[in-house]
Amino acid sequence: MARVRIQVPIDQSKQQVAAAEPSLVVPRIHGLSKNTVIMAAVALAVILGFIFLLNDRNKLKEEVQKQFTSQSSDGQTDALKYQEEIGKVVELPTDLTPSLIPVKDAKKLATENAFFKNAQNGDVVLLYVSPDKSVRAILYRPSTKKVVEATSSATVGAGTTAPVKQ
Repeated sequence: MARVRIQVPIDQSKQQVAAAEPSLVVPRIHGLSKNTVIMAAVALAVILGFIFLLNDRNKLKEEVQKQFTSQSSDGQTDALKYQEEIGKVVELPTDLTPSLIPVKDAKKLATENAFFKNAQNGDVVLLYVSPDKSVRAILYRPSTKKVVEATSSATVGAGTTAPVKQ
């Protein structure tokens, strides 16, 4: 069968009207409207952004955990060393492992807490926290091998503490 092509002339007045009216037809890309493609691209960008942020967050978390683990193992060794030195002159809890906190800004600490009024940079605090949340803190000066300050506090109520006389 042969194909026959028929051309129908379009009235020029209709052509002019069609050209004057704005086109409401949105071009399609692979069967999808332009708006759908734009929304899909924005959604993809948002998803990729979240993936990027979560990946960075996980990397940062791993770095912090790695750094904390290495510091805590060194800190525990130092804490046990200081516990042995201080234990020669002061009775210390044997059932608790102390936390070691170095004093880096003694002047600032002295203004914030009276416990640090005689502290110097380089001093260390051995902090014992018992299961019942009572706390014992010892300020130690390694350069002179002397205990500078010691205090204890017992749990009174929800989150409040009271000093205990020694």
